Amino acid sequence: MNANDNIIESLHARVSIRAFTDEPITAEEERTILEAACQAPTAGNQQLYTIIVVRGEDKRKALVESCDHQPFIARAPLVLVFCADVRR
Repeated sequence: MNANDNIIESLHARVSIRAFTDEPITAEEERTILEAACQAPTAGNQQLYTIIVVRGEDKRKALVESCDHQPFIARAPLVLVFCADVRR
């Protein structure tokens, strides 16, 4: 298996999880996730986005409504909002 096969396999194995446990995300796990997100490729490596870490139940509940009434957002232990930011 070559590197391309590994990438294709990873893409096919990707899932979206919408059921969460009560287990919190540690600071180290959060940092690892954010660092991995920053490594994702962007057009021309311009990285024209801002990542907002949403903390607090009230803010997550507000996102439920503004994100098409998706209740799983309020139950997520970590919520990241990616915003296009062309002024960066």
